[in-house]
Amino acid sequence: MDALVSNAYDSSCATAIILVFVIPKAFELPVYAASMEVEICQRLVAERDLRDENEVMTKFRYITHQIRRTLDKDTVIRAAAIEICTTLAAERCLVYLPRFNKLRCVCEFISPLSEHDISLKDIELDSTQFLVRRALLDRSAIKISCGDAEFLESYGSICHQEGIAAAVLVRISIADNQHGLIVLLHGDNTRGEIERKSVTASLDWGITTLRLITDVAEQISIALQQALLIGQEQMRIKQLAEQNDALTQARKEMQFAAAQREFLAVMSHEMRQVFFAK
Repeated sequence: MDALVSNAYDSSCATAIILVFVIPKAFELPVYAASMEVEICQRLVAERDLRDENEVMTKFRYITHQIRRTLDKDTVIRAAAIEICTTLAAERCLVYLPRFNKLRCVCEFISPLSEHDISLKDIELDSTQFLVRRALLDRSAIKISCGDAEFLESYGSICHQEGIAAAVLVRISIADNQHGLIVLLHGDNTRGEIERKSVTASLDWGITTLRLITDVAEQISIALQQALLIGQEQMRIKQLAEQNDALTQARKEMQFAAAQREFLAVMSHEMRQVFFAK
């Protein structure tokens, strides 16, 4: 009898323990699992953001290094077009500089992966157009689609022919109140799509990519302004050298003329002495 009572007591205690401790813990497990899942997702997102940020910084340093390898204006523009187009996997990159009320294309780079090789360099942009004026006034890169009326105003004649799907416009500064544009174009049909997939964040041109383009454009502006200052300094040095050469030549001519006058004066004096002696 005592054994039965003891067994019943132990069973009641075990049931009480299960009801008090085990079952609440069992109900807490799904909540804990859900919270852990949220935390893991947050950590994965943070890790992805850090990885993307590191990739953007790597691209930024690489493009900036390539641009600043020389401070020759034409070389800077050419290197900027090649490196931006290649690094961001765009189809083509065009660099426009101001000329009166127009923006004239001074450099065009077409990706080797592009199916379209017709040059767009002869197309000039009107700085009075709303899209161009907005891009020139805005520091940040502007993304537009091929269906945009403002975009069709400039590239409408060959937009479908060349398969242009989207464009990014960003301002570059050459000097005070002198601004140009970098235009990145991307098409629908491109060779080597498998190779392109290896380039992260290239085709979507999201906020991170637009920020990268904006930062690179600022570095290009700095490089162009430095190239302009160096060119002006070299021009001043050349002018000073030419002036020094002219002064040296003039001094030599004055010395020669003075020596000639002195020689003629001496010869005239000697000749007069000979005549008067007779």
